[in-house]
Amino acid sequence: MKKVIIAAAAFAFFAAVTFNFFSRIESRPLSTATATIHTVSTPWTTTRETMATEEVVVVNPLGSGSDTSLSFKPPRVRVVIGVNNTVTWVNEDLVPHKVTSMDRDFDFLLQPGEKISYTFTSPGTYEYFCTLHPWMNGVVEVLR
Repeated sequence: MKKVIIAAAAFAFFAAVTFNFFSRIESRPLSTATATIHTVSTPWTTTRETMATEEVVVVNPLGSGSDTSLSFKPPRVRVVIGVNNTVTWVNEDLVPHKVTSMDRDFDFLLQPGEKISYTFTSPGTYEYFCTLHPWMNGVVEVLR
């Protein structure tokens, strides 16, 4: 009998506490939340959705021949064979630059103000650098 009385007292206490808790909850209108949308950039200059309309240009910026913090801009590009698989490099610096692939598929010398284009015909990842300024490097990813 003692156990039944203790159980009944515990139940009554729990019910009173629960009722007291829920009776204090007020009904309030929901507030309107606002959100700020931030654009997140990827390391690639193009996406599949915009590839057909974008010309792919990589620039040697002014000062990149002497400033080791500067490199090819953008440093990574993505192209699709048959859609936009030609990349153009433009030398906007005051000194010559080279565009040389790691496996020597292409090797160009660009004088100041010059531009050169290369059409990729095989899928893969092509790493390249400037042999005159070895801190300058970039990547072209070619998709099928």
